[in-house]
Amino acid sequence: MARFNELAGKKYDAGQKEHGSCLDDTVTPEKMEEEVIDMWHYLQSLREQNRKLLDTNQSLQRMIDDVTPNVSVSDMAITGDEDEGEWVDAGQLD
Repeated sequence: MARFNELAGKKYDAGQKEHGSCLDDTVTPEKMEEEVIDMWHYLQSLREQNRKLLDTNQSLQRMIDDVTPNVSVSDMAITGDEDEGEWVDAGQLD
């Protein structure tokens, strides 16, 4: 809700200024359809981004599996600084 509250007022005011009148006087089902179509395209783009990330994740998982065939990533942990730490068997941290 905080994010909505942060953006909604500015977006509404910009739309009022752009369209030159009160939204209540100009909104139509056709305009709403156009907005829904825009939203559909945004959703499809987001799905494609997600698919690419999942593909990359699977590819990286295969690479890890090739290097460490008997160890799963869930069995691993990073020690030390995240940027300069090293991967170790999580069982070693007990």
